[in-house]
Amino acid sequence: HGRGQANLKQDKFTEAQADELRALELRNNYAAALVGLGDVALQSGNPKGASDRYNAALQLDSISKDERVAANIGLGRAAGAQEQWTVAQAHFNDAIAADPESAEAHLWLGEALIRQPNPPAAIDAYVVALKLRDNRYPEAYFGLAQAQAADGRPDLAQENLALALQLKPAYSEALLLQGKLYEQQGSRDAALNSYSKAINTSTKLAEPYYRRAMLYVRASNLDSAASDLQSAIDLQDNFSEAHYWLGRVYLAQGKTKDARAEFVAAIANRNGDFADARFYQGLAEEQLGQRTEAVQSYETALEQNANGEWAGEARTALARLKQQ
Repeated sequence: HGRGQANLKQDKFTEAQADELRALELRNNYAAALVGLGDVALQSGNPKGASDRYNAALQLDSISKDERVAANIGLGRAAGAQEQWTVAQAHFNDAIAADPESAEAHLWLGEALIRQPNPPAAIDAYVVALKLRDNRYPEAYFGLAQAQAADGRPDLAQENLALALQLKPAYSEALLLQGKLYEQQGSRDAALNSYSKAINTSTKLAEPYYRRAMLYVRASNLDSAASDLQSAIDLQDNFSEAHYWLGRVYLAQGKTKDARAEFVAAIANRNGDFADARFYQGLAEEQLGQRTEAVQSYETALEQNANGEWAGEARTALARLKQQ
Protein backbone atom coordinates (compact mmCIF):
# COMPACT_ATOMS: atom_id res chain seq x y z
CA HIS A 1 0.00 0.00 0.00
CA GLY A 2 2.82 2.40 0.84
CA ARG A 3 4.53 1.76 -2.46
CA GLY A 4 1.20 2.19 -4.24
CA GLN A 5 0.83 5.61 -2.65
CA ALA A 6 4.36 6.54 -3.71
CA ASN A 7 3.68 5.44 -7.29
CA LEU A 8 0.43 7.40 -7.33
CA LYS A 9 2.28 10.59 -6.36
CA GLN A 10 4.41 10.08 -9.48
CA ASP A 11 1.32 9.45 -11.67
CA LYS A 12 2.36 5.84 -12.18
CA PHE A 13 -1.20 4.60 -12.24
CA THR A 14 -0.61 1.05 -13.49
CA GLU A 15 2.05 0.40 -10.86
CA ALA A 16 -0.02 2.01 -8.11
CA GLN A 17 -3.06 -0.09 -8.97
CA ALA A 18 -0.99 -3.28 -8.99
CA ASP A 19 0.46 -2.47 -5.57
CA GLU A 20 -2.91 -1.68 -4.00
CA LEU A 21 -4.42 -4.88 -5.44
CA ARG A 22 -1.50 -6.86 -4.01
CA ALA A 23 -2.10 -5.21 -0.64
CA LEU A 24 -5.71 -6.44 -0.77
CA GLU A 25 -4.52 -9.96 -1.58
CA LEU A 26 -2.31 -9.90 1.49
CA ARG A 27 -4.95 -8.43 3.76
CA ASN A 28 -8.65 -8.92 3.09
CA ASN A 29 -10.93 -5.97 3.74
CA TYR A 30 -8.00 -3.54 3.83
CA ALA A 31 -9.82 -0.20 3.76
CA ALA A 32 -6.70 1.87 3.10
CA ALA A 33 -5.95 -0.16 -0.04
CA LEU A 34 -9.54 0.23 -1.25
CA VAL A 35 -9.28 3.98 -0.75
CA GLY A 36 -5.94 3.86 -2.55
CA LEU A 37 -7.56 2.10 -5.50
CA GLY A 38 -10.26 4.77 -5.50
CA ASP A 39 -7.57 7.45 -5.65
CA VAL A 40 -5.89 5.67 -8.58
CA ALA A 41 -9.18 5.49 -10.48
CA LEU A 42 -10.03 9.11 -9.73
CA GLN A 43 -6.68 10.52 -10.78
CA SER A 44 -6.61 8.41 -13.93
CA GLY A 45 -9.99 9.79 -15.03
CA ASN A 46 -12.47 7.16 -13.85
CA PRO A 47 -14.66 8.84 -11.20
CA LYS A 48 -17.36 6.15 -11.31
CA GLY A 49 -14.82 3.39 -10.70
CA ALA A 50 -13.34 5.52 -7.92
CA SER A 51 -16.74 5.86 -6.24
CA ASP A 52 -17.20 2.08 -6.28
CA ARG A 53 -13.92 1.62 -4.43
CA TYR A 54 -14.62 4.35 -1.87
CA ASN A 55 -18.09 2.92 -1.17
CA ALA A 56 -16.60 -0.56 -0.74
CA ALA A 57 -14.22 0.85 1.87
CA LEU A 58 -17.05 2.60 3.73
CA GLN A 59 -19.01 -0.67 3.98
CA LEU A 60 -16.25 -2.31 6.03
CA ASP A 61 -16.77 -2.61 9.78
CA SER A 62 -13.01 -2.42 10.25
CA ILE A 63 -12.61 1.00 8.61
CA SER A 64 -10.78 3.55 10.76
CA LYS A 65 -11.80 7.17 11.30
CA ASP A 66 -9.02 8.44 9.03
CA GLU A 67 -9.97 5.97 6.31
CA ARG A 68 -13.64 6.96 6.60
CA VAL A 69 -12.68 10.60 6.17
CA ALA A 70 -10.49 9.79 3.16
CA ALA A 71 -13.22 7.69 1.52
CA ASN A 72 -15.85 10.40 1.95
CA ILE A 73 -13.48 13.04 0.60
CA GLY A 74 -12.80 10.72 -2.33
CA LEU A 75 -16.52 10.34 -3.01
CA GLY A 76 -16.89 14.12 -2.95
CA ARG A 77 -13.99 14.60 -5.32
CA ALA A 78 -15.42 11.96 -7.66
CA ALA A 79 -18.76 13.76 -7.68
CA GLY A 80 -16.98 17.05 -8.32
CA ALA A 81 -15.14 15.53 -11.25
CA GLN A 82 -18.60 14.95 -12.74
CA GLU A 83 -19.70 18.53 -11.90
CA GLN A 84 -22.09 17.23 -9.22
CA TRP A 85 -21.08 19.78 -6.62
CA THR A 86 -24.20 19.54 -4.44
CA VAL A 87 -23.58 15.81 -4.11
CA ALA A 88 -19.91 16.52 -3.46
CA GLN A 89 -20.82 18.94 -0.66
CA ALA A 90 -22.83 16.23 1.09
CA HIS A 91 -19.87 13.83 0.98
CA PHE A 92 -17.48 16.46 2.33
CA ASN A 93 -19.93 17.14 5.17
CA ASP A 94 -19.93 13.39 5.88
CA ALA A 95 -16.15 13.55 6.12
CA ILE A 96 -16.41 16.45 8.58
CA ALA A 97 -18.99 14.51 10.61
CA ALA A 98 -16.52 11.63 10.83
CA ASP A 99 -13.77 14.01 11.98
CA PRO A 100 -14.58 17.68 12.61
CA GLU A 101 -10.85 18.35 12.96
CA SER A 102 -10.06 17.27 9.39
CA ALA A 103 -8.62 20.35 7.72
CA GLU A 104 -8.67 18.58 4.35
CA ALA A 105 -12.41 17.93 4.61
CA HIS A 106 -13.09 21.62 5.32
CA LEU A 107 -10.80 22.55 2.41
CA TRP A 108 -12.79 20.40 0.00
CA LEU A 109 -16.07 21.68 1.40
CA GLY A 110 -14.85 25.15 0.44
CA GLU A 111 -14.17 23.89 -3.08
CA ALA A 112 -17.71 22.51 -3.39
CA LEU A 113 -19.24 25.73 -2.09
CA ILE A 114 -17.30 28.00 -4.40
CA ARG A 115 -18.30 25.88 -7.39
CA GLN A 116 -22.05 26.18 -6.71
CA PRO A 117 -21.34 29.21 -6.33
CA ASN A 118 -21.52 30.32 -2.71
CA PRO A 119 -18.35 32.38 -2.06
CA PRO A 120 -19.28 33.60 1.46
CA ALA A 121 -19.85 30.04 2.72
CA ALA A 122 -16.69 28.90 0.96
CA ILE A 123 -14.73 31.62 2.74
CA ASP A 124 -15.99 30.29 6.09
CA ALA A 125 -14.91 26.74 5.20
CA TYR A 126 -11.42 27.83 4.16
CA VAL A 127 -10.99 29.88 7.33
CA VAL A 128 -11.79 26.78 9.40
CA ALA A 129 -9.29 24.74 7.38
CA LEU A 130 -6.61 27.36 8.04
CA LYS A 131 -7.28 27.42 11.78
CA LEU A 132 -7.01 23.63 11.95
CA ARG A 133 -3.55 23.83 10.35
CA ASP A 134 -2.34 26.80 12.43
CA ASN A 135 -2.49 29.04 9.36
CA ARG A 136 0.15 26.90 7.62
CA TYR A 137 -2.00 25.57 4.79
CA PRO A 138 -1.15 27.06 1.37
CA GLU A 139 -4.01 25.26 -0.39
CA ALA A 140 -6.50 26.85 2.03
CA TYR A 141 -5.01 30.30 1.45
CA PHE A 142 -5.39 29.70 -2.29
CA GLY A 143 -9.00 28.56 -1.89
CA LEU A 144 -9.72 31.57 0.30
CA ALA A 145 -8.25 33.84 -2.35
CA GLN A 146 -10.44 32.21 -5.03
CA ALA A 147 -13.53 32.73 -2.91
CA GLN A 148 -12.65 36.34 -2.12
CA ALA A 149 -11.99 37.09 -5.79
CA ALA A 150 -15.38 35.59 -6.67
CA ASP A 151 -16.93 37.68 -3.88
CA GLY A 152 -15.57 40.91 -5.38
CA ARG A 153 -12.67 41.39 -2.96
CA PRO A 154 -9.54 41.24 -5.15
CA ASP A 155 -7.30 43.07 -2.67
CA LEU A 156 -7.93 40.50 0.05
CA ALA A 157 -7.49 37.76 -2.55
CA GLN A 158 -4.05 39.10 -3.48
CA GLU A 159 -3.04 39.19 0.20
CA ASN A 160 -3.97 35.54 0.68
CA LEU A 161 -2.28 34.51 -2.55
CA ALA A 162 0.89 36.12 -1.24
CA LEU A 163 0.59 34.02 1.94
CA ALA A 164 0.01 30.87 -0.11
CA LEU A 165 3.09 31.60 -2.23
CA GLN A 166 5.15 32.41 0.85
CA LEU A 167 4.46 28.90 2.13
CA LYS A 168 4.66 27.24 -1.30
CA PRO A 169 6.62 29.38 -3.81
CA ALA A 170 6.22 26.91 -6.70
CA TYR A 171 2.41 26.93 -6.46
CA SER A 172 1.41 27.18 -10.11
CA GLU A 173 -2.36 27.45 -9.53
CA ALA A 174 -1.84 30.36 -7.13
CA LEU A 175 0.49 32.06 -9.62
CA LEU A 176 -2.15 31.63 -12.32
CA LEU A 177 -4.84 33.26 -10.18
CA GLN A 178 -2.42 36.02 -9.23
CA GLY A 179 -1.87 36.72 -12.91
CA LYS A 180 -5.62 36.89 -13.56
CA LEU A 181 -6.08 39.38 -10.74
CA TYR A 182 -3.21 41.54 -11.99
CA GLU A 183 -4.73 41.45 -15.45
CA GLN A 184 -8.13 42.54 -14.11
CA GLN A 185 -6.38 45.47 -12.42
CA GLY A 186 -4.72 46.47 -15.68
CA SER A 187 -1.20 45.49 -14.58
CA ARG A 188 -0.12 43.76 -17.78
CA ASP A 189 3.57 43.33 -16.92
CA ALA A 190 2.79 41.91 -13.48
CA ALA A 191 0.26 39.52 -15.02
CA LEU A 192 2.77 38.42 -17.66
CA ASN A 193 5.34 37.76 -14.94
CA SER A 194 2.90 35.67 -12.88
CA TYR A 195 1.81 33.61 -15.88
CA SER A 196 5.45 32.99 -16.79
CA LYS A 197 6.20 31.83 -13.24
CA ALA A 198 3.18 29.51 -13.34
CA ILE A 199 4.47 28.02 -16.58
CA ASN A 200 7.95 27.55 -15.13
CA THR A 201 6.63 25.75 -12.04
CA SER A 202 4.22 23.34 -13.73
CA THR A 203 4.36 20.92 -16.62
CA LYS A 204 0.62 20.21 -16.51
CA LEU A 205 -1.32 23.48 -16.62
CA ALA A 206 -2.51 24.68 -20.01
CA GLU A 207 -4.26 27.85 -18.85
CA PRO A 208 -1.15 29.94 -18.02
CA TYR A 209 0.06 29.44 -21.59
CA TYR A 210 -3.34 30.51 -22.89
CA ARG A 211 -3.50 33.56 -20.63
CA ARG A 212 0.01 34.66 -21.56
CA ALA A 213 -0.80 34.13 -25.24
CA MET A 214 -3.75 36.51 -24.95
CA LEU A 215 -1.42 39.18 -23.59
CA TYR A 216 0.91 38.57 -26.51
CA VAL A 217 -2.01 38.84 -28.95
CA ARG A 218 -2.94 42.24 -27.52
CA ALA A 219 0.69 43.33 -27.89
CA SER A 220 0.73 42.06 -31.53
CA ASN A 221 3.47 39.57 -30.65
CA LEU A 222 1.94 36.86 -32.82
CA ASP A 223 4.87 34.46 -32.93
CA SER A 224 5.02 34.22 -29.13
CA ALA A 225 1.23 33.95 -28.97
CA ALA A 226 1.21 31.07 -31.46
CA SER A 227 3.92 29.25 -29.51
CA ASP A 228 2.04 29.55 -26.21
CA LEU A 229 -1.28 28.55 -27.73
CA GLN A 230 0.29 25.46 -29.24
CA SER A 231 1.79 24.60 -25.83
CA ALA A 232 -1.66 24.95 -24.26
CA ILE A 233 -3.13 22.61 -26.88
CA ASP A 234 -0.31 20.10 -26.41
CA LEU A 235 -1.22 19.93 -22.72
CA GLN A 236 -5.01 19.97 -23.26
CA ASP A 237 -6.09 19.04 -26.76
CA ASN A 238 -9.78 19.75 -26.05
CA PHE A 239 -9.00 23.40 -25.13
CA SER A 240 -11.48 24.95 -27.54
CA GLU A 241 -10.57 28.60 -26.91
CA ALA A 242 -6.87 27.87 -27.48
CA HIS A 243 -7.65 26.26 -30.84
CA TYR A 244 -9.84 29.23 -31.76
CA TRP A 245 -7.24 31.84 -30.94
CA LEU A 246 -4.46 29.87 -32.60
CA GLY A 247 -6.66 29.93 -35.70
CA ARG A 248 -7.05 33.70 -35.36
CA VAL A 249 -3.28 34.11 -35.03
CA TYR A 250 -2.59 31.87 -38.01
CA LEU A 251 -5.13 33.82 -40.06
CA ALA A 252 -3.36 37.07 -39.18
CA GLN A 253 -0.05 35.48 -40.19
CA GLY A 254 -1.42 34.34 -43.55
CA LYS A 255 -1.37 30.65 -42.61
CA THR A 256 -4.91 30.20 -43.86
CA LYS A 257 -5.02 26.42 -44.23
CA ASP A 258 -3.62 25.92 -40.72
CA ALA A 259 -6.06 28.51 -39.40
CA ARG A 260 -9.03 26.62 -40.85
CA ALA A 261 -7.84 23.40 -39.20
CA GLU A 262 -7.73 25.14 -35.81
CA PHE A 263 -11.23 26.55 -36.21
CA VAL A 264 -12.51 23.09 -37.11
CA ALA A 265 -10.86 21.69 -33.95
CA ALA A 266 -12.31 24.49 -31.81
CA ILE A 267 -15.82 23.79 -33.11
CA ALA A 268 -15.47 20.03 -32.64
CA ASN A 269 -14.48 20.53 -29.01
CA ARG A 270 -17.66 22.56 -28.48
CA ASN A 271 -19.83 19.85 -30.08
CA GLY A 272 -20.40 22.06 -33.10
CA ASP A 273 -21.70 25.08 -31.16
CA PHE A 274 -19.12 27.86 -31.55
CA ALA A 275 -20.50 30.66 -33.72
CA ASP A 276 -17.38 32.85 -33.62
CA ALA A 277 -15.12 30.01 -34.74
CA ARG A 278 -17.63 29.05 -37.43
CA PHE A 279 -17.54 32.60 -38.82
CA TYR A 280 -13.75 32.58 -38.97
CA GLN A 281 -13.80 29.12 -40.51
CA GLY A 282 -15.93 30.64 -43.26
CA LEU A 283 -13.46 33.50 -43.64
CA ALA A 284 -10.57 31.06 -43.98
CA GLU A 285 -12.53 28.97 -46.49
CA GLU A 286 -13.36 32.07 -48.49
CA GLN A 287 -9.69 33.01 -48.64
CA LEU A 288 -8.86 29.44 -49.72
CA GLY A 289 -11.38 29.68 -52.56
CA GLN A 290 -13.75 27.17 -50.98
CA ARG A 291 -16.92 29.11 -51.74
CA THR A 292 -19.51 26.39 -50.99
CA GLU A 293 -17.91 25.56 -47.65
CA ALA A 294 -17.63 29.24 -46.75
CA VAL A 295 -21.32 29.84 -47.42
CA GLN A 296 -22.23 26.89 -45.22
CA SER A 297 -19.97 28.13 -42.40
CA TYR A 298 -21.36 31.66 -42.50
CA GLU A 299 -24.94 30.37 -42.54
CA THR A 300 -24.24 28.10 -39.57
CA ALA A 301 -22.69 31.00 -37.64
CA LEU A 302 -25.85 33.02 -38.21
CA GLU A 303 -28.10 30.14 -37.16
CA GLN A 304 -26.17 29.70 -33.93
CA ASN A 305 -25.98 33.38 -33.02
CA ALA A 306 -27.98 35.70 -35.26
CA ASN A 307 -27.30 38.71 -33.01
CA GLY A 308 -23.70 37.91 -32.12
CA GLU A 309 -20.54 39.92 -32.60
CA TRP A 310 -19.85 38.59 -36.08
CA ALA A 311 -23.44 38.31 -37.33
CA GLY A 312 -23.27 41.49 -39.39
CA GLU A 313 -20.00 40.46 -40.99
CA ALA A 314 -21.44 37.01 -41.76
CA ARG A 315 -24.47 38.54 -43.47
CA THR A 316 -22.22 40.84 -45.51
CA ALA A 317 -19.99 37.92 -46.49
CA LEU A 318 -23.00 35.80 -47.52
CA ALA A 319 -24.41 38.59 -49.62
CA ARG A 320 -21.03 39.02 -51.30
CA LEU A 321 -20.60 35.31 -52.01
CA LYS A 322 -24.14 34.83 -53.31
CA GLN A 323 -23.58 37.62 -55.82
CA GLN A 324 -20.56 35.83 -57.25
